[in-house]
Amino acid sequence: NLLTIISWKLNGNRCILTQLENYLFDESIIDIYFKFLNKKRKESNFIVPVYQRRLLYCSFIFGIFYHLYKNYIY
Repeated sequence: NLLTIISWKLNGNRCILTQLENYLFDESIIDIYFKFLNKKRKESNFIVPVYQRRLLYCSFIFGIFYHLYKNYIY
């Protein structure tokens, strides 16, 4: 989780894995998903949506509190 958050901060909230897929294979898993749904993709900028980032932030903070509780309080 921490490495993902750091990579987003350094890369302008863009997904490095999706960029790498696009560079290596000239399409990403997201492109394949949209082809499967027969929909056009609006943009190809690899930005991770805000709600997905917030979910990971909450998961990371919850994990820190859980770790502290299990190791230092309980």
